[in-house]
Amino acid sequence: MKTKVKPLKVKFQNNTLTIDLNKELSIDKNILQSQLLDSPSSYYIFLALKDKAIRERDNLEREKDAAYSNAWIFYKNSNERWSNDYVSHKANTNPKYQSIYERYLKAVEKANKYISICKAYEARQDILRSLNANLRKQL
Repeated sequence: MKTKVKPLKVKFQNNTLTIDLNKELSIDKNILQSQLLDSPSSYYIFLALKDKAIRERDNLEREKDAAYSNAWIFYKNSNERWSNDYVSHKANTNPKYQSIYERYLKAVEKANKYISICKAYEARQDILRSLNANLRKQL
């Protein structure tokens, strides 16, 4: 059973592009050589988007950690009798930390999506090379 993936709309260099992953990642054994030579141009776009998403994820991770630390210190200094576990729970429910944490989770999901798409392109390239090598052996 073949799974169809909806065309993906991405914003790249202030343009919205629609990329059909089914077409981009398909392999046609009749035109293996040309598919091997023609690396999809959208692969470059996904690599750039992946790098940007990873940078955003990493920046939000640092921001999230700093917000947690600031909240933890604030709560601990406001009442030194509170246990560290209680202060940790308070820091986890801090509104600023929660806001940054939600943005961080979305950034992680976005980065993972682009990482997966790039891996699919790389796997396709490896399959094309293997098929092409096998065809050459048969000749």
